[in-house]
Amino acid sequence: MYMLKIILKLLNPLNYIRAYLYHRRSGRYDKSSYDLELFLYSKVLENDMLHYGYFEDINISSDTISIREVEDAQVRYAENVIDKINNVKAPILDVGCGMGGGWLDCFFKEVSLLRL
Repeated sequence: MYMLKIILKLLNPLNYIRAYLYHRRSGRYDKSSYDLELFLYSKVLENDMLHYGYFEDINISSDTISIREVEDAQVRYAENVIDKINNVKAPILDVGCGMGGGWLDCFFKEVSLLRL
C-alpha cells in the first residue's frame, strides 16, 4: 500500500508543476527543507544522496544493514546509472527532489544539465 502511494505521487503531474513553480519562485526546489523524513535522512547519511542502492549481498537482512552499507549501496547505484548513459555529449534532464547529489556535475563537466 505504501509503495502504491509513492507511485501515485510520482505519476501525478500536479506534483511536477508545483515543484517547477516553486523552483521558479525560490531558485531552488529542496524538499528536504520542509519534509521531516528527508531532513532526517539528510542528517543521518553522510553523503548528499537519497535514492535506491545496489547491495553486494542480496541476502542481507534489513535488520542488520548499517548506515555505511546504505551509503555504499547508494554510491554503487549512482555509478551504475551513470554507466548506462550512452551519449555523454547529449543534454541531460535531471528531475529530482534535491537529494540526488552532484553526481552529474562530477562525471559530465561539458554536458548541458537542465534541472527541474
